[in-house]
Amino acid sequence: MTAKLKVIDAAERLRALEPAESFIVQAPAGSGKTELLTQRFLRLLATVDEPEQVLAITFTRKAAAEMRDRILLALRAAQAPAPEQAHELQTWQLAAAALERDIDCGWGLLASPSRLRVQTIDGLCGSLVRQMPVLSRLGGSPATVDDARPLHQEAAERVIREALSSNERELHEAGKAVLVHLDGRFRVRLICWRPCSVNVTSGCVIWRRARIRWRRQNISSKCWLRLPSRP
Repeated sequence: MTAKLKVIDAAERLRALEPAESFIVQAPAGSGKTELLTQRFLRLLATVDEPEQVLAITFTRKAAAEMRDRILLALRAAQAPAPEQAHELQTWQLAAAALERDIDCGWGLLASPSRLRVQTIDGLCGSLVRQMPVLSRLGGSPATVDDARPLHQEAAERVIREALSSNERELHEAGKAVLVHLDGRFRVRLICWRPCSVNVTSGCVIWRRARIRWRRQNISSKCWLRLPSRP
């Protein structure tokens, strides 16, 4: 029974390396998800023109550093003879193909590991914002915060206020309906994510929703002055 399960798992892991398909990988801790994502990253490196075309994103800097270290370790190991263990051999073969592509294109990944795009979610969002300063309407360099709940609340209040002050009847009525439905209070959903999955098409690590927590917060007194009366 165990042997059969191993065969089934091996087939699914191999299928998850196929660039033409997309997958969500869910498995418990210690099951080899990081190794699978590392293999997927190496597989994609062998198919692109520039290493920056492959992007892996995780939730924490620690996870991003671990992912990058594993990729670099696999690339360095590919310079040595092939291992005997089956799972190590698969990683070695993928790394060897990626290293061959590196040499052909002159990337120099081992000398310039920063070209490997393994980032946190905040890091990716920050880089996108910095590339679009006019669209993001940020004059200075953006920074991340540990507790973004006040910003979420401010954004929610701003959306409601703009809806209520809009000249568009449909938008105004929509904002009014939201407040009436929620009895004049916002319900803010905070979702915690854990990196465990891979988007095969884009080469990105995606996340599993670990748990959902709800917080109910009142609108500020300034916003209350603009609220419509309940019918």
